[in-house]
Amino acid sequence: MAATLRNLVLFACVVTLCGGWANAKRLLVQAPHGDRNDNLKFGQSTCISNDGLRIIVGANGYDKYSGAVYVYDMVTAPGDRLSHWRRTKVRANDTERAEEKSLHELRVVARGSGFGFSCALSGDGSRVVVGAPGHGTQRGAVYVFECCSSAFRGKGWEQIGQLQVDDGRPGDAFGWDVVVNDECTVLATSAKGKRANNGVLFVYECEKGCKRCVLSETIAPPDHTDSVGDRGIRIRNNFGTSLGMNRKGDILVASSIGYNEERGAVYVFHRDGEGGREWKLLQRLESPKAQRLGFFGYGVAVDESGDTVAVGADGENEYTGAVYVFRREGVGKKYEFVYEVNAEEAKEEDNFGGAVALSADGKVLAVGAPGVNEGREKDLGVVHLYEEVLGVRGSRWELGETVSIAGERGGRESFFGWNVAISANGKRFVGGAPQWLHGAGAVAFGAFEASGRRAPDAGSLMHDEPAPMAEGRDEL
Repeated sequence: MAATLRNLVLFACVVTLCGGWANAKRLLVQAPHGDRNDNLKFGQSTCISNDGLRIIVGANGYDKYSGAVYVYDMVTAPGDRLSHWRRTKVRANDTERAEEKSLHELRVVARGSGFGFSCALSGDGSRVVVGAPGHGTQRGAVYVFECCSSAFRGKGWEQIGQLQVDDGRPGDAFGWDVVVNDECTVLATSAKGKRANNGVLFVYECEKGCKRCVLSETIAPPDHTDSVGDRGIRIRNNFGTSLGMNRKGDILVASSIGYNEERGAVYVFHRDGEGGREWKLLQRLESPKAQRLGFFGYGVAVDESGDTVAVGADGENEYTGAVYVFRREGVGKKYEFVYEVNAEEAKEEDNFGGAVALSADGKVLAVGAPGVNEGREKDLGVVHLYEEVLGVRGSRWELGETVSIAGERGGRESFFGWNVAISANGKRFVGGAPQWLHGAGAVAFGAFEASGRRAPDAGSLMHDEPAPMAEGRDEL
């Protein structure tokens, strides 16, 4: 991966594995045919509800970068048997239902907004927060929508909020990344470009369900970065490149990939007590193998307790990349580096760690490596799935399998693994390939189970087969 690159077609196909089960399956999903074009960027962002039954896919290039978000709901049959994914198409601020039936499309009109560049879901999937960092000449905006829980109720999506910065300036990129806690009472977003690309975080307190959100605090980067790179380009913090938040909403993690000549740093903030509003810096995390252009923090993830933090450094070792896991032993304790995760047969420019996601218990880890080449397919990308295994010498992270989209037409330079999301129980995941088929984009849905094994020679991640991507009967 180049260092400088910073009718609905739904079908199942056999996944290509570098290890694990040769006939496990996943689903490759494209945008609706009528929406598809070379700049759609379907899969630019992805997020998933706790139960894994609702998936959000951002396509910030839709309609000349107006942007769109697509919502997929899994329908359950009697006996809680997974049946099919439902499609419905609904436009923001327009309650008229379109003919297609399982895909909700939430769309803002202004071209260039980049709506869908980032997204976040409440725990039950009933609230989706969407970043549009290109809105208003890249001043940026964040939109909040509500619907129903991921157990599909047949209710459409409604826009309930829009957030913008009063003193916004062109290039601020407010909405670059967004996170919410489980009940959607805390919302945080970054304006990575604000203050000459040093970046600022904005934290909002909301009524439950992300209603009536009020700005409670702005957070500037704790460390100053202002240096000149090899090509005469001024390096800034880029604070807020990637964000993470725990389920309760009292731990907030933000990265500064420009820190210390782009070695990168990750900052952990916390607030004390119930109803505490003041955010304080708890700790700065750095790579144990920090190096120039390491971009430590390009991807971050936090478990539900906030005690485990996974950090991707996709630029280390000539963009081979690595992921570092940090852990603390409870509230008030210091985070300690506990494990380094590396890809097997890693190569330069794999960009391993460009995206990371953790299950709620912090025991299953998904890692995107969007720069991986497979055969003649350059920058095809893969997603690696790891499980933490307990042994006599402590815990270690073992590769369960590597998910690929090799063999699909248009796979070259897809950058699969550009982003990843994983359900709370660690059984369902989604990975984006926004450059698939010349930028039209695609995502892969998958399902698996962590074995909880102890024997080192036993299988690690067992697949349960994903439900078919059928339209089903319209129940709206």
